[in-house]
Order: sequence, then structure tokens, then C-alpha cells
Amino acid sequence: MPTHPQLVKKLPNSKLQTPKFWSLVIGHWSLKPMAPGQILILALAFLTIILILSASLFGKITNYVRFGKVNTDTQQATFLAEAGVDYAVWKFNQGLNPTITALPLGTGQIDISWVTQGAQRKLTSKACLPTSNNCKIKRIVEILAQEGAQTFPIENALHLDRDNLDLGDSNDAPVINGNVFLNSTVSGGALGIRITGNLRTSQDHPDATWNALCAVQVGGTECQDGGNPWWIQNQALTEPTFEEQEVKTAAAANIMNVNSLPLSTNCTLQNKTFYFGPTKFIGGDLSFVGGGGRRCTLMLRGPIWVADGRLILTATDVIPDDAFLGSASTVVIVDNQILSASTTNWKKSLQGGYTLAWSTLNSQQTSLNAIENGVGNGAILYAPNGIVATSGSNNINVRAIVANGLKTRFTSGVNSSQITYESGVASAVYRVGTGTSSSWVLLKGSYYYK
Repeated sequence: MPTHPQLVKKLPNSKLQTPKFWSLVIGHWSLKPMAPGQILILALAFLTIILILSASLFGKITNYVRFGKVNTDTQQATFLAEAGVDYAVWKFNQGLNPTITALPLGTGQIDISWVTQGAQRKLTSKACLPTSNNCKIKRIVEILAQEGAQTFPIENALHLDRDNLDLGDSNDAPVINGNVFLNSTVSGGALGIRITGNLRTSQDHPDATWNALCAVQVGGTECQDGGNPWWIQNQALTEPTFEEQEVKTAAAANIMNVNSLPLSTNCTLQNKTFYFGPTKFIGGDLSFVGGGGRRCTLMLRGPIWVADGRLILTATDVIPDDAFLGSASTVVIVDNQILSASTTNWKKSLQGGYTLAWSTLNSQQTSLNAIENGVGNGAILYAPNGIVATSGSNNINVRAIVANGLKTRFTSGVNSSQITYESGVASAVYRVGTGTSSSWVLLKGSYYYK
């Protein structure tokens, strides 16, 4: 390579020569000697750069590993806390208390606690890694649990199966504010009979005698079109989504003998309030008797089952306890008659829960009315194999009746019997206490973690 003659230093005649490096001089490369110590400085500078790059890379890797481990541990703690929730729900469904401290689970420990909030239970599950006493990674999950629920989709004010709808012959005949469906015949000679909704009857039993139906005065013995009742195919009785045995199993969680109740159910001397449910009563009739201006109040915290006798209610208010049930409804099931008389009221809870009065009595086999609703208000009556009878000397108003048959009778000429359907009846949610329909489940949308 040609070089500029004045820029090149001639080398001495020595085997040891000064180190040279390439430099660009006026567009040409030339070898120039390096000053003593420069190569060491260059080496140190190069090494420093390498160390800085290595340290930076090592720091990034360390942070990645550390943060990755923290994320993994936090995720694992979350999984453990959620597993604690599942464990608590399993305990609830075994009828056991899930409260526990430092439960070993996986690579950590969990603490579980819960409190009652109305009909719900608030679960708190805390997971710690590695232990509760040495908690380096913590996750807390809070969620609400409630009993699973079922419905009884009653869509008619009155739905009868094979027995007769006897509307009576007195001057003060029943008024049905809602729809009616019948698989049976209709009879009644009173001029005041009135059905404000639709009346449908199956074509299996087209014969009927009536004076006023669907707000239209009609007569004769057969159904016709043109504003009058119409025929459809036979329709089975509406049934709840929960089974009879399911309700009874739930109620049997607590068993009481009616002859050894802790408080007398006679309320004629003073007002009394009773809290029952879930409860199975044995030993005979279960009676709540008020009078003389004093009343019994029966607060239901779950289903009750009267297994060995009748349920007799006089001057009694039956109310679902929303402190335990929230807005849910519950069931009173009786294997004999339900006798509701003397201003008995089946009230809704403050949050809108109903009580279903269910008699399993077979009227055809026993020749007894399954439910006799003498003087009362607000009941939902269910007697799939029995007859419901309304009678008495005062006004009667129930929300819905599903039964095999219905008959109305009065003891004077100043009475009125009404079935006034409420739309909320069809969508009411029932909690019966145990079993498939009421296993404890997690409430969607209540999950919270911190």
C-alpha cells in the first residue's frame, strides 16, 4: 500500500519493534507506533465494556427470574386460596363447619373463616407461602355462598286436576282474579261467580254449568268460542322442581316432638313468636292458637314437616324469616290436613319470600279435604292429590291454588272468597335446606381477591 513519505517513521534495526496500529491519514492507511501503555488501556476499556454489558444482561435475567418466581408464587397462592373456598363449600354441604387455621395444602397453608350475611355466607380463604406463620406470599379470596334454589312455576291463579271445581250456590260466590285451567268439570249456581282472567278446560271434560265466566255472562253445559272458555289438551298439574322427599329430608335435619316443645303454642294469653325450620315435627297435631286479640307468629327459617298429624293454625301469622332466607321462599309440608282458620295470614317476608302450604293427603282415599282455608289471606296452597276447601264467615283471599279439586262454602251471606294471583308467585325461589336443590353454591359475581 503506498504511503506518504513524511508520515512514516522508519523503523530501527531491532528485532523488538514498537507496536503499530492502523490509522487513516488523508485517505490512506498507514502503520504508526503505539505509545507505551496504550494497549493496556484499550484492553481495560474493552474489558470494562464487556463487564458492563454482562452485568446489565445478568441483572435483566435476575429480575426476570425473580419476577417470574413472584408471579408464579402469587398465582399458586391464588390457586390455593380458591381451593380453600372449594373445601369450605364441600364442608358446608356435609353439614360441617369449614373454619380452620394453617391447613397444609400443596406448597402452602390456608386459613378459612366465614360469617353469616342474611341467607348467605361470606367465605374468606387466605393462602400463605410457605406457611401461615412465615407468610412471604399471600392471597386472600372472599366470596359469597348461598343455598341452591328451585322454583314452582305456578302460572295460573287456579289449576285443578281431575276433581270438580265446585264454586258453590250461595249469593256471595268466589271471584278468581287470574287465569284458570281445569282438567275437570265446573259447577256453581251463584250469580256472583266471576273469573276475571281466562278459563281453559281440557276437552276430556267439556261439561260445565256456570253463570259468569271470563267476565261474560254465559249459560249451558258446553264450552264455546267467542269470548267464552276454550278447550285444550289435558294438562298435568304444575309441579315444583323440588321433590316431596327432598323437602322432608331437609326438614328432618332437626326433629321435635309436638308434646315437648320448649314454648307453649297457645297464644291466647299473650302474643308469641316462634322460630322453626328446618324442623320435622312428630307426635301428633301441631297447633298454633291465637285469640282474644292476641296472635301467634311463626317465623320460618327453613322447611317444616308435620309428619304425624295435622297443622292447625288459628290467629297465626306465617312468615318466611328473611334474616335467614333473604328473598327466598320456603315450604310447610304436612302428611295430613292443613287447617288454616280464624284470621290466619300467610304473609310475604319483607324481601318478598312466600310460604308454600303443601298437603300430601289423598282426599279420594280418606274422604277428607287436604286443605281447609277458613279465614285467611295470602296463602299459596298445593294439594296434588287432595281437595282444597274454602269456607267460613269472613273474607278469604289466597294467592294461588294448585290442587286436585276445589270447593267453596260459606256459613252466612256476607262472605267473599277470592283467588288473586300475583305474578311473583311463578318466579319465587325456594330454599329447602339440603339435597340437590339446596346444596351450598357460590354466588356468581361476588368473587373478590386481594
